[in-house]
Amino acid sequence: MRKAQRILVVTKNSALSDSLCDVINHSDRRLAGVTTRIDLDAARHWRRQADVVLIGIADLLAFSRYKRRALMLLTQVAPPLLIVLHSDQLLDLVGYLDRRHALIFLDDGLGTLLEACDLALDGMMAMPARVWRRIRDRDLWYSRLRLLTDREQHILKLLAQALPNRQIAAVTGLAPGSVNTIVRTIIRKLGLTNRTAAAMLFRRLGDRPTGLRQ
Repeated sequence: MRKAQRILVVTKNSALSDSLCDVINHSDRRLAGVTTRIDLDAARHWRRQADVVLIGIADLLAFSRYKRRALMLLTQVAPPLLIVLHSDQLLDLVGYLDRRHALIFLDDGLGTLLEACDLALDGMMAMPARVWRRIRDRDLWYSRLRLLTDREQHILKLLAQALPNRQIAAVTGLAPGSVNTIVRTIIRKLGLTNRTAAAMLFRRLGDRPTGLRQ
């Protein structure tokens, strides 16, 4: 099994940074440094100073939210990127499940962090089975989206544009009360808890997810 001897921590979350550094410093690995800067020039420098990069999910998404090509370039020039998160942040990764082998979950604490890093470097998934069952793969989310009617899909797309109900009503010609009912139905069909989660899901899957009505 390949070991990550030099580990770089990339996050603006000071609590996460302190926790990760503490684990690394009390192991046989070396902390290569801590940084909050994420860009292509920084990533080229990472390759010279570290074997692996632990990056917080919030930091990665802030960089890649509207820069998918930039994220692809980042992964090409940087050392292996391992994404650190809790399972309740999984929805943020719906559109990034092609990187599921690089997910490091902190739900059970930091005791298995380094072992998970080594597994990920060898291309093996360190995702706990109970977590994997919650998301399966993108087909699960596509199948849920296909449960929506044409009208519900249209309103979901407007939700993803951060429009409030009154503006959705104006765009669609529906009564505000009808829009409110449809939004609640969308949330229920997707198995989510609020409109923000529904909007994030649609954005992560793209404007034209495979298999949806156009």
